[in-house]
Amino acid sequence: MQMGGRKITLYVKSTRDLIGTQEFEHRLVDRQLGARPSRVELEGKRAAGTFQAKTYQSEIQPKYEFVLPKEQEEVAKIVQELCIQYDLELTIVDATKKPILHREIDEHIRGIRKFPTLLGSSGRRIEGKISKDQVAAFLFKERQTWMGSVPA
Repeated sequence: MQMGGRKITLYVKSTRDLIGTQEFEHRLVDRQLGARPSRVELEGKRAAGTFQAKTYQSEIQPKYEFVLPKEQEEVAKIVQELCIQYDLELTIVDATKKPILHREIDEHIRGIRKFPTLLGSSGRRIEGKISKDQVAAFLFKERQTWMGSVPA
């Protein structure tokens, strides 16, 4: 059972890799105004006015996939395994996918200069190259903080 405040956040930064192209088809609607109606058109045929001509245009754009660098992917797996053992709630945030406006607002991302960064609810963090031993020690200290035996 998880208690409030027992949250761990892992910030990662993926890269965009080109994986191919994709074709988009756009339906364009042209509106044109006709000339003044002739007497024949007014006597029973459709009067000239606005008409629509549907046209289609294809556009080929590059297709990208977001991929974590190998080191960050390994750290994410380690953190996930240990959070399950410690019964902690883990949130993984990809700074690349987060909209720019939200990145500016999110105070945690603003202060991060190295990825991955592991951030505990106590404010403690570890950044950069992170080993399994560092994660275990970090989670142990976080757990003690929640139990009140170690000052934050």
